[in-house]
Amino acid sequence: MPRNKRILLLSSKTCSEYEFISGFVFSFIKDLSKMIIYDIHLICNRIVWMINTIRFRITIIISLIVLFGGFLASLIGTYSVRETLKSQAFEKIRHDIQSAYALYQSEGEKIQSTIHLIAEGISFKYNEELLENRSLLERIRVRNNIDFLSIIDPDGYEVYSGKKISRRDLLSEREDGTSFTETLDLEELGILTGRDVSMYSIDTVETPYSYSEKRKRLEDVLTITSLSRFTIDGRVYILYGGIILNRNFAFVDRIREIIFSKEFYDGKPVGTVTLFSGPIRVATNVLLTRDRRAIGTVIQDVVGRAVLDNNQSFIGRAFVVNSWYLGAYHPIPTRDNSKAIIYVGLSESIYKSLESNLIIKFLIIAVISFILIVIFSFFLISRIIYPIQRLSILSEQISRGDFSQRAETGRNDELGRLATAFNQMIESILTSRRMLEDYNINLQNRVKERTDELMKIKEQMIQSEKLASIGRLSAGVAHEINNPLGAILSYAHLIKEELDDKCDTKKIEEFAGQIISETNRTKNIIKSLLEFSRQHRSEYDWVDINQIVDDAINLIQIQKKADDVRIVKEFGTDIPIVKIDAERIKEAIINIIINAMDAMNDRGVITIKTSVDHKKKIFSISIGDTGGGIPEEILGHIFEPFFTTKPVGKGTGLGLSVTYGIVKQHNGDIVVNTKIGEGTTFTIVLPLHP
Repeated sequence: MPRNKRILLLSSKTCSEYEFISGFVFSFIKDLSKMIIYDIHLICNRIVWMINTIRFRITIIISLIVLFGGFLASLIGTYSVRETLKSQAFEKIRHDIQSAYALYQSEGEKIQSTIHLIAEGISFKYNEELLENRSLLERIRVRNNIDFLSIIDPDGYEVYSGKKISRRDLLSEREDGTSFTETLDLEELGILTGRDVSMYSIDTVETPYSYSEKRKRLEDVLTITSLSRFTIDGRVYILYGGIILNRNFAFVDRIREIIFSKEFYDGKPVGTVTLFSGPIRVATNVLLTRDRRAIGTVIQDVVGRAVLDNNQSFIGRAFVVNSWYLGAYHPIPTRDNSKAIIYVGLSESIYKSLESNLIIKFLIIAVISFILIVIFSFFLISRIIYPIQRLSILSEQISRGDFSQRAETGRNDELGRLATAFNQMIESILTSRRMLEDYNINLQNRVKERTDELMKIKEQMIQSEKLASIGRLSAGVAHEINNPLGAILSYAHLIKEELDDKCDTKKIEEFAGQIISETNRTKNIIKSLLEFSRQHRSEYDWVDINQIVDDAINLIQIQKKADDVRIVKEFGTDIPIVKIDAERIKEAIINIIINAMDAMNDRGVITIKTSVDHKKKIFSISIGDTGGGIPEEILGHIFEPFFTTKPVGKGTGLGLSVTYGIVKQHNGDIVVNTKIGEGTTFTIVLPLHP
């Protein structure tokens, strides 16, 4: 076999296999989709059925009650947890600030003892060599962990620099042997230390909600100091020293470790301790960034007004640098009446986290309890509702006509009494049903008899109506034809008499003309009667209704000359072509126009309008005259055959009857509006699409 043919056969085989596999996959997906849709439909029906059960509704009601109660309990519990935690947190902060202030005072007492012991040692061991050698005093300072230590002579000069100390109150005896907090300016601190102290200046940093602070740089140094007197060669000197609190991170960290231990939360210390010189933080373990302490930041405005302005302690929620804390601020008395504050705070995020954890646990317990209560209620309600469900099933069987089942009556409660009443109801229904069947049979017999009687009466009434219609028609025809026939007979006798007496040609011609006229009149009556009674075959076609009305007007003007009648045409311009029997509608329009002319005695105005109502899908032809109008007592008879108010010989009384029949044949209607002394309007209303 050639290679090309083998490739063609293989390709055909591959295509066939592909079509088979794709058809199989498509069929499988289609069947699977039908199964899924069917299962979803069953599940939806099951859900709807469950929703409509009394068990579900009672369960929902109980669940809502439990849920509402649980919600109230959760609100109360949450509020209680929050308030309890808050009160405990503030109580802890209150104790912590007391502890921190006690540690601060303890540091002052330690400095006081150290300075006093050094002074006693100097009096005992050293001489004038100490007054000339600062390095000797520096070794003593370093050994005792003091930041600065200096000697002031009785005249108020620092002995090593020879510079006068501005603090003359240092010479007061009442200051001896005590410690105090005070601020020193950088120049004075440099004299006392004998070294560069510019590192202790602090640039201020703006933070949200901060207290008003105009200084851009803090040049004062917060210190804890003490002094003690000693004598060398009979002269009294003052040993003055202490620790510097500006940037003294070790001091605040030590207080924090004692109070809060070394705990961190989210990269920040759990508790924080801060020392303020005025409103500015000079030593703190509050972090401005992850690796930078918030030195130079300003106290919150609310706290500053309470502590700095009113010299009161503050315990509450405070914004510290960049987050909220539960903090306590305590004013520190100073020797020079400057402002100093010690602060202890607990990060609010920890409190919030603890609060959230407790609330979540509380809510989890509440939700689990709610679910268990709902499940228990569902099964409990199911046991209670089962007899009612059984009654519901029995009711459905009864509604289908099965009265063989009875409810169980073994219970002694309300449900048992309900089952007994249900069985009694079934017996009553069976009894009533038998009585109803008997009554129904009797009623059917009576209805049949009455129906037969009514049918006989109806047939009699129809026959009577036919006879009455025939009578009215016969009377009308007889009346209309009798007059011309009588005239014909009279003129025939006159012609005979003339022929017997003498032949007068003129009279004979006159009498013959009258006979012809009356014969034509009789012919027209019979023709109109035939037209009225004949069943015409309608020939519908799509036409312009305005053109049909215009043609009818032209025919009238040709057939009946009425120079004193003016016809006004007001045709609608938006009327679509309509499907009607044009000749029959034209005949109806001509009949109404002729009646209008007769009503005006061939003198007046006839207004013809056409219009369309697209919403109602109808169009109308309105023909109005300025005649005397139609009296109310004859308005209901104008469409009856042979009814006319014209004199004898003027009309047959069939024109409006024929018009009415034409309009009804087109599934339309004809409306008459008349007003005595003003005129009458006939409106033909026809559907746009018959």
